[in-house]
Amino acid sequence: MYTNNKKHIKITEKIMAYEHKENKGSIFKNDRKEKDTHPDYTGQANVNGTVYNVSAWINESKGGKKYYGLSFSIPKPKSEDLPF
Repeated sequence: MYTNNKKHIKITEKIMAYEHKENKGSIFKNDRKEKDTHPDYTGQANVNGTVYNVSAWINESKGGKKYYGLSFSIPKPKSEDLPF
């Protein structure tokens, strides 16, 4: 609740899930990275109508060039999505 000298205003925030257009996706810096094995970036992509989780690591080739290594996985259902 936000309090002003004259009014009390209740502020609520509803976070909506972003839905990517087909064959689009996005990744963001992983602020929860604690180990080298954790991805540097995480996000989601919609590939031909199927949503995938995307994990990306910054790697370096033997020649010294940096590149992103990627991993894709199907999202696990949230407990609220389960029928029981």
